[in-house]
Amino acid sequence: MAAGPAGRGGWGLSDSHAIRLAEPWQRQLQEGGVRYQRSFHRPSGLTRETVWLVLEEPPAGAGVILNGQPLAQVASEGGRLEIEITGLLATRNCVEVEVAGDAGPPAGQVIGPVKLEIRHPPRNRP
Repeated sequence: MAAGPAGRGGWGLSDSHAIRLAEPWQRQLQEGGVRYQRSFHRPSGLTRETVWLVLEEPPAGAGVILNGQPLAQVASEGGRLEIEITGLLATRNCVEVEVAGDAGPPAGQVIGPVKLEIRHPPRNRP
């Protein structure tokens, strides 16, 4: 599993496509913060592609969890977070973003855009 800030590590936009994890997000108040939760199915037809969980604007201190496994803790606000999750995907998956404090958008919304990016291996070019 790899995590990193903005950048494609050599992947061009034409070599990937995205699946937005839009509504419905569940918003649960918990002691000390808010948990945003969203289920999704494993993308079909994967062969050699890699799947990345991408948070465009994660808040500082947010914890990112996939299927109960902590993936990352956001150090500072204002950057893009990318986490390679191919080997962690199940048929049905649950991503959670835990945010300290009670600030945040209303139920059904998450802080910043979240998507799955399916990246294809580089093509041999003449």
